Amino acid sequence: MALITLERAKKRGWIRGTELQNPLRLGAEIFLDRACLEVGWNAGSAIVYGVPSRPHIDATALALAALRFHYCRPIVRNSLTWRLESIEYTSAYSLAWTILAAAAYKDVRADVLPAIDIARNRLAALFEDPRAIEDTSTIALAALALGPEGANNPFEVKL
Repeated sequence: MALITLERAKKRGWIRGTELQNPLRLGAEIFLDRACLEVGWNAGSAIVYGVPSRPHIDATALALAALRFHYCRPIVRNSLTWRLESIEYTSAYSLAWTILAAAAYKDVRADVLPAIDIARNRLAALFEDPRAIEDTSTIALAALALGPEGANNPFEVKL
């Protein structure tokens, strides 16, 4: 979230000059260094006690949002692909995170907008069954994800 905030401040001109170059570079390097071996991120290291860690959807979504300007990196591209390809098999929580993160890439890949539409429709359908939404954090994320088109996505840095 710090990287997203710094990128937004830079884009809006709140912080000028080169003061953000090093923090943004260092933050991106830390994220990239801690990526899981094939795709995504989790809450810790890529390998624990010699065993590769599995990615978490929420951590991956935040990393994808923060690393929008590093799309050229294979781990970022592959992680976005992983999230877009698993939309059909995810929970309301996962769908909301995927929608919020993928929105930052709609100008980069042609498959993002159709995937977001599918995820939004699926998420809206899940809301019809109260048993599908288990906690208030999912409701809050879903409200952000299902907000009107053009609404301010707190996890997106506009170009």
